Amino acid sequence: MKYNYKFATGTETIEVDEKWSEILNELDNEDFNNWQTENRRSESLNDVGPWAKNPHCEIEAMFEEPSFRQTMLSRLPEALQKMKPIQRRIIDLYYFDHKNQMEIASILGINQCNVSRRLATAEKNLKNFLQKTA
Repeated sequence: MKYNYKFATGTETIEVDEKWSEILNELDNEDFNNWQTENRRSESLNDVGPWAKNPHCEIEAMFEEPSFRQTMLSRLPEALQKMKPIQRRIIDLYYFDHKNQMEIASILGINQCNVSRRLATAEKNLKNFLQKTA
């Protein structure tokens, strides 16, 4: 059975048996569905605002005002102590060691999706704590 396969350099027609054709079609469908899901997510996030491309800029923006920055920095150690150890470690690696999510995932032995989710949760908890104590 002939199957059109898309390589990075272009589309090629290859001869495969029916079993492999079914497998390749399933993989293509899965790849398309994953692409479609990611595409929908990014389109909806682009409409949210300027922080959509960098969800961490909202927290960084909070610290731009000098008086607010000084007040919050004095409360930061207490806020970090109230966090779970894994959240503290991720915050430390991301903001203080300037590691990206893939590097953090490699260091902690977890996948990048978990790092992203845990970082977002940690930032949310940190922001809530700092706002409550402000």
